[in-house]
Amino acid sequence: MRQLLTGILFLYALSSIAQPDIALGSWGNELPYNKVIDIVVRPDEVVVAAENGLFYYGRQFRNLERESKIDGLSGVVITAMTEHAESGTLVVAYDNQIIDVIQGEQQSTYFDIQRFTISGGKTINDILPVGDRMFFSCDFGVVEFNIQTREFDGPYFIGDAGTQVVVNEMSTDGQFLFAATEDGLYTADLNDPNLRDFNAWSLDQVLGGPINTLAYFDGGLYVNKPGEVFNTDTIYSNKSGGWIPFTDLAFWRRNSLAADDDYLMECTTFGFTALDKNFEKAAGATQGGVDYPFYITTIVQGDPEFGEFFLGTRESGLVRHWNGFLNPNYFPEGPQVREVFDVVSRGDEVWVAPGGVDGSFLNLFNSKPIQIKREGEWIPSDQSIQDSAFDMIEIAFDPIDQNVIWGASYSRGLMRWNADGTLHSRYDYTNSILEEKNGQAGFTNIGGLDFDSQSRLWMTNSSTENPLVVRTRNNEWFNYGLGGLAPSTLPIKSVMVDNSDQVWVQLRNDGIVVFNHNNTLANPNDDQQRKLGTATGQGALSSRSVLSMATDKNGAVWVGTNQGVVTFFSPERIFTGQNFDAQHVLIEQNGSLSKLLENEAVTSIAIDGGNRKWFGTARSGVFVMSPDGTEELLHFTEENSPLFSNSIQAIGINPDHGEVYISTDRGMISYRGGATEGQDTFGDVMAFPNPVKPGFSGDIAIRGLAENANVKITDISGNLVFETTALGGQALWNGQSFSGRDVATGVYLVFLTNDDGSETAVTKIMIVR
Repeated sequence: MRQLLTGILFLYALSSIAQPDIALGSWGNELPYNKVIDIVVRPDEVVVAAENGLFYYGRQFRNLERESKIDGLSGVVITAMTEHAESGTLVVAYDNQIIDVIQGEQQSTYFDIQRFTISGGKTINDILPVGDRMFFSCDFGVVEFNIQTREFDGPYFIGDAGTQVVVNEMSTDGQFLFAATEDGLYTADLNDPNLRDFNAWSLDQVLGGPINTLAYFDGGLYVNKPGEVFNTDTIYSNKSGGWIPFTDLAFWRRNSLAADDDYLMECTTFGFTALDKNFEKAAGATQGGVDYPFYITTIVQGDPEFGEFFLGTRESGLVRHWNGFLNPNYFPEGPQVREVFDVVSRGDEVWVAPGGVDGSFLNLFNSKPIQIKREGEWIPSDQSIQDSAFDMIEIAFDPIDQNVIWGASYSRGLMRWNADGTLHSRYDYTNSILEEKNGQAGFTNIGGLDFDSQSRLWMTNSSTENPLVVRTRNNEWFNYGLGGLAPSTLPIKSVMVDNSDQVWVQLRNDGIVVFNHNNTLANPNDDQQRKLGTATGQGALSSRSVLSMATDKNGAVWVGTNQGVVTFFSPERIFTGQNFDAQHVLIEQNGSLSKLLENEAVTSIAIDGGNRKWFGTARSGVFVMSPDGTEELLHFTEENSPLFSNSIQAIGINPDHGEVYISTDRGMISYRGGATEGQDTFGDVMAFPNPVKPGFSGDIAIRGLAENANVKITDISGNLVFETTALGGQALWNGQSFSGRDVATGVYLVFLTNDDGSETAVTKIMIVR
């Protein structure tokens, strides 16, 4: 279940680009592991619940292993974890209230809390182990789980008169249960046979609420009351009888309290402190002169002989503190953030824009920097390379200069990066023809980027008088107003250039404007503009709420809306007076015809090397359709695949290797697709896997092909066993003959011919059964 991430295996297992010979149809983990939720310390390893999966830190060799939904976990976003120490059983809770119980290689999954029919939230905030009993602190109350019988009891509605109350965390002194809630501190007898009865729980009348965290230490209970002003939290203790402020710890914003037999520990936004039983500082934020610039989320003591503590952080993974020294940033390979609004890939690199806009094309004010993956490793990115820009929403590779990458900031203009991720320059209203956003001083909102056939960069400059802008290869700039079709107050987003160099502009809830410059950028007198809507003769869109656009390899334009997808098969007719309206692709379902994805919001469209259509939707995952859109080839959902969520935000396809990057609202995942971009001639033709070893049951890929090449496979005697046409620049063979049976052990010859028969190539495949 675990995935080794060290040494050579680290690079081999994770690099879908540096090591392209990954099995077709396999999934890759592109999640961050730097945000820590909970920690369990074992003699030989530390188990870390990161927000997006588990990872294991080897205490002797400091190796890292990781697990995610791809490896068999039942959820994606972890909210709590603990361990039944006696049996070494992990209990992991997810934000969908599914619970995994993991003992060695055995894993059981429970849906009891998820199935509760209660109003409001059901998030599991914490898990308290007490012997064989596990107490779940939930947004509605408490649930009890017995690790031996695997039975649940609850829900316990412990609020006033049996009402729901948010329980943040629980603790015990061995006799009583203490619950930190939004209403205050609740107490119950641990051995009360009817904890389901709200009368078993009493609310402390002195403290009041809310209480976000608590810990029982050396005969006293310590609770934290958040202050109304940042960094004014107060800890109260009842060790001396009544509640009194505990002033041995500063008034920080306190994320959690923890305790064991030796120490009372606190985690704050600026570090941690561990106090011994004499309330002397044993370790902390300045212990040994070392500062801790970390937002600490959780803490567990390690080896007391070395003054060892393991700290969980919000952005820096696992931190090991020992004898005043610091070993930071233990977390598996991955990006720093899980948000992905746009993703592009080529060769051995992936670039991710983590910003975003809402449904009204308004800022989310996401300041997270771009993420870059190169040769299988995510490169830590520096916030400074964005030059204080936020809401990075699109990225485009320059088609001429491989060392130039362009980015759209929906706040600070057009960004130009060098290939190493350093910022080359930024263009906004102060140093270019770009204009300041109407009604929002200081903003230059670039909504989308695309290149035309002459490698000129087109962009949208949202909410301005001239919202369409182009930059030529000679650094000449031109901008264009869209008149009444797109007033300066209207937010606009993406731009797409079709095969006729017509420019398509996505409007917010108002269709599309198509712009024809007649290849005279400096002469606006011959420009043409047309607005596409839902009426016949005016575009026949399925809805004016356009969400995505793409041009396929035949020049057809596919438009995704909140009511399905339509296709402009003749976009070159838009300004000719001929019929150009979009058409609905009809598909057969259960013996009748229906419109393609007519009930889906199509949020993303990508075209692979075989001209197949990848449609991302808002609630139904990813549909992979045949080139003409009439046949469903694949349908990935979170229920039938490792896909992290059915809400798709972006899809990017690597043209060289066929890797498909799918961004969801819960992070990004990759899938090894079967199509690559074909070339005019044959390249370095090869097959993988080769040799095919016993037990292999997937597809064999033959790559480096001329586009749509004919592929014939024979045995060594010349008998034809298989024939197909390449998907772009790659062909697939399942290792079977025409009869559907696995071919025998032997050497097989692959004869290749381009589509007009002018060029041929040959390669071999060795199969061992």
